[in-house]
Amino acid sequence: MEQILELAQDVTGLKEMEIQLVRAGKMVAVGQLAAGISHEINNPLSVVASSAEILSELLSSQDSPESPDIQKHLKKVENNVFRCKEIIQNLLAFSRGDDLDPEEVNVKILLKDSIQLVQNIARKKGVEIRTSFEEGDLRLPSSYPPKIQQTVLNLILNALDATEAWGRVTVSARKKDAGIEIGIEDTGEGISQENLSRIFEPFFTTRSVGKGTGLGLYLCHQFVDYLGGNIEVKSRVGKGTEFLVWIPNLSVKVEGKS
Repeated sequence: MEQILELAQDVTGLKEMEIQLVRAGKMVAVGQLAAGISHEINNPLSVVASSAEILSELLSSQDSPESPDIQKHLKKVENNVFRCKEIIQNLLAFSRGDDLDPEEVNVKILLKDSIQLVQNIARKKGVEIRTSFEEGDLRLPSSYPPKIQQTVLNLILNALDATEAWGRVTVSARKKDAGIEIGIEDTGEGISQENLSRIFEPFFTTRSVGKGTGLGLYLCHQFVDYLGGNIEVKSRVGKGTEFLVWIPNLSVKVEGKS
């Protein structure tokens, strides 16, 4: 009599880890590619901007009825060239690995740059991204910009994913204690209380198969911990979710943090 022994093993976690590693590898490749081509792209963009400026100066010395209209279009060329250069710089900053040394971070500019990177996604979904920044200087004299931006982008993308058309995502920032608190709030579906305590666990996700690896929020938690800060979440089913990320100035010793 023949006997058959079958062994079954759940490899879902391993497969999701493999997917995440592949994505991480792609991000490294994107970073290398961005660094390699940025110089080649910036050079022609600089030529275009310079030519537009020269043409604008030549037109200003001529008395022609068409001059104001041409000036207006040249200004559009110049503005969009600089916008392209900003996008390239944002991609380069995002693709960098760990900084060797902490540096000063203008949080307001970092948040605006991060929003710019996902604005097209929001537009396609029909979701509005609003900002609510405290008046005054919002700088961290010492921190790690790429870690902050990776955290913010992850949270904004999650918020956009959870929010339906005509919904809203609000990005806020204010001074708090010896650091700055960043808020990402959406008007999406919300998170149930039973899941709220598990969202930072690796591989935990409420999305359907193939829609998420369950590592995004886990990585956010790791990044914030690396920065010496903390992350909190408030949510109500059907009302929306708010993540509050507090990031300290690393040059100031914070009570409770080593």
